[in-house]
Amino acid sequence: MSGKLKLKFIKDAPVSSRNGEYFSFYHEYVAPALENIVSQGVYTIGLFGRWGTGKSSIIEILTDESKYPVYVFDTWKYQNDPLRRTFLLSFFQFVNDKKLWKKGEELTPEILDDLYHSTSTQSKTKMVPNKVVNKGWQAGVQKLWQIIKNNSLLFGLCIFGLAWLLLQISLGESNPIVKSILLISGYVAQSASVAILLGWGIKKVFEKLVEQLMKDLTKDTKTATVIKSREFLNSPEQFEEKFKLILSKIEGKVVIVFDNVDRVQGKAAVDVLASIKTFFEPKEVSNAIFIVPCDYVAISRQISESYKEKPAEFLSKLFSVVLRTPEFIGADLEDYTRGLIKATGKGHELLLDEDVIYVIKQAYGQNPRQIKQFINNLVAELYLVSETEVWEIVKNEVGYLAKVLVLKQEFPEAFERLKTSWSKPEDIQSDKDNNRQHLRDFMENTRLITTKNATPFVYFKKPVRAKNVTSSEDIEQKLLAGDYVAAQKLIGDNSSFEAVVRLLLALFGQYQFLPDQLRLLVIGSIEVFTGLEKKPETNEYHNEVAQILNRDLWKDYLTFPTLKVFSYLIDSNQLKIGLKRVLISRYISILGSEEITKGTKRESKKVLLDVLRSFAQYKKRLNQNDKADITKAIQQHFSKDHEVLDIYKTEGDIKDFISDQTILDVVNGITLENFSSFMPLLIRYKARILENEMANIVFQNFASLIKEETALSSDHRPEKEKLFEVMVETFEGLGDLPDYVNGSYADELATQLVNAAKHISQPDNSRMIISTLQFVDRVSSGAAYEAAIAARNRYLTHATPQSLKKFFDYEKTQERSTEIIKEDLPYLLPIFRDKLEYREVVYGASNEEEQIKFLKDIVSNTPNLGLDFLQHKEKIPGRTQIIE
Repeated sequence: MSGKLKLKFIKDAPVSSRNGEYFSFYHEYVAPALENIVSQGVYTIGLFGRWGTGKSSIIEILTDESKYPVYVFDTWKYQNDPLRRTFLLSFFQFVNDKKLWKKGEELTPEILDDLYHSTSTQSKTKMVPNKVVNKGWQAGVQKLWQIIKNNSLLFGLCIFGLAWLLLQISLGESNPIVKSILLISGYVAQSASVAILLGWGIKKVFEKLVEQLMKDLTKDTKTATVIKSREFLNSPEQFEEKFKLILSKIEGKVVIVFDNVDRVQGKAAVDVLASIKTFFEPKEVSNAIFIVPCDYVAISRQISESYKEKPAEFLSKLFSVVLRTPEFIGADLEDYTRGLIKATGKGHELLLDEDVIYVIKQAYGQNPRQIKQFINNLVAELYLVSETEVWEIVKNEVGYLAKVLVLKQEFPEAFERLKTSWSKPEDIQSDKDNNRQHLRDFMENTRLITTKNATPFVYFKKPVRAKNVTSSEDIEQKLLAGDYVAAQKLIGDNSSFEAVVRLLLALFGQYQFLPDQLRLLVIGSIEVFTGLEKKPETNEYHNEVAQILNRDLWKDYLTFPTLKVFSYLIDSNQLKIGLKRVLISRYISILGSEEITKGTKRESKKVLLDVLRSFAQYKKRLNQNDKADITKAIQQHFSKDHEVLDIYKTEGDIKDFISDQTILDVVNGITLENFSSFMPLLIRYKARILENEMANIVFQNFASLIKEETALSSDHRPEKEKLFEVMVETFEGLGDLPDYVNGSYADELATQLVNAAKHISQPDNSRMIISTLQFVDRVSSGAAYEAAIAARNRYLTHATPQSLKKFFDYEKTQERSTEIIKEDLPYLLPIFRDKLEYREVVYGASNEEEQIKFLKDIVSNTPNLGLDFLQHKEKIPGRTQIIE
């Protein structure tokens, strides 16, 4: 337990130039832009941006720095109160507090009385008998009198000017009266200063005359009391008039902000906008600028649900200008997050973890306010955990704690499922969840932020190890280290394999989203159990391992111990048939993959051969479709791969996995580069070659090879020697196949063999060619046959005894040496009579009948040599008769 955590909570307030937390984002640019728009007299402004993205911060900065007074009305705060009434009251208070009234036109709070209740006033009025004086007439006279009073001098001058004009028109300028008035006017002009000084007195006299006139006009009236009532304000028009009155008394412009409209829920938000519209109406009062920050998406959705009108059209009627907050840049938000974390004070390093920052980014990446709130919640969570027994575990994996906290806050249903399925995050998702796409994205993006065991992070308790397992932690460590020998010994020392299996299954769950560790555990357990005599008797282990290989680890199949996967899982009766089928299908599918067919990875060839060997060994687990798919894959991708083809040695395997087309490809695909690997395959395929009448093709391709080799090098070379050695061995294995060859194909092959032998300068070097020829000449005919015999005789007569001995020794194994000697003895005797070494070779290669013929010939034709040869041969049939 810690008890020493000193982290601080961050104040959840809008960004402001006053509070010291002035992380700019775009706020410092938007606020001046907004000020510029305001100063140009734009009437209504919409500030659009998602909730929590800084609209209030922009308004806060505008309030601090604008040259105009800014009044902010929180609509969310007063959403349950009469909006118009509450606004007028608070706005009046703001104007009063800020002393924004024009000089001499201050309004008193009494003008707001009718916002609370109805009011009434009493006044006196003049009335004629039984009839109240006409108010309109009286008001007109009073108004006229007021004008005359205020402008009496000007009014007198106007009357004088009008009278003078009439006199001139009616009497003419020569009239004595007019002349007298002109004279008088001169005196008046000279005495203007005196007239000005006497103006006040004249004005008073004139006023007295008018008052007397008014009394005379109303001498028959009497005074009456009139009561005037003002009703409680209810209609939008009444509020408009009251608002207009207040605005008319304000000196200069004022900015009015209706904030937090986007936080008002449901249809109420649209109703708020409709109410606000009341205050937008007095457009003739140009000193009010309105700003409404709101979430465009949220408001548009609510408008669509409440009105038939399109949201864009509805909002366009409210706002003259719309300003949208710019999008955030990921790097700025990360810096902002780091700055907030550092603001938590001493010990903030605990939170300044890349996993923590990444979780925050994935959950709240476009909302600075939510980031701030989440960091505070995470600090609170750490305070709680620091008092528990799991503090030492959790403080080293704060990133995972942050991930769990996001689930608690944003996806509570998923968090409940996490308690039982933490090792399988895909199981905590449900189509019934709210924000299921957000949850799916969050879990996918944070899948690598995991832990060995989530119990400490969910329950704040330490996990319980598997019971009845000796050295459980050591087993885990050895498996994760890849030390399977040590792990095998530790597991073998346990008396209960069922307990070991439970431990392994728990470990599989803990590491499910750490693929490297999971692979070591799963593959290690397979290695361990295949090496132990005693094995788990439960099906659960086999089924879980098969599921993990298929679901979680298949991308790493090249690292699997393929032979053991087949022997321990696929061939096991403890594995469900369905899972067997899944693994078999998986392995069949890789036969067409690029990394296998092209061998793009070092392990590819070994895995390929192991898979195909396993299919051949455990083919009882395959169905006919499986065999057909494997056969097709071999035909399409591996008909030129002798290592693959060499796997199938038995007639049954060839029947199951090698197609006729593959055999044809092998026959046609033999080249000077691969003949040593591919020619022996023909021996295995002999039955199918004969069945599909491919013998002619074999001879034809052999002839082409020999022709190509002769063209490359007419004389002897090691490669030529090797070619004919392999060809001889192939003919040995093919047995009677030449008997099924058409004569023309046999003749062509014989011709190419004869031609190859003819170009060999040293006769001894043509021995293998002549040996090959012995398989062909018997099925050739005509000139080809004669040329073959001649080529053989050339070799026999010019080769050294050593070469002849090798030739006859080989032919003897094929039971052809006697036949050759029988055919060629008449031709050979004259040559070999006087050559002891040759006589020894020919004699040794002959049967008894031919030996007697040979001895009679040399005794008869060369008695001395013949008798000398006979003396060296103790066991000669008919020796006495030959000597006699």
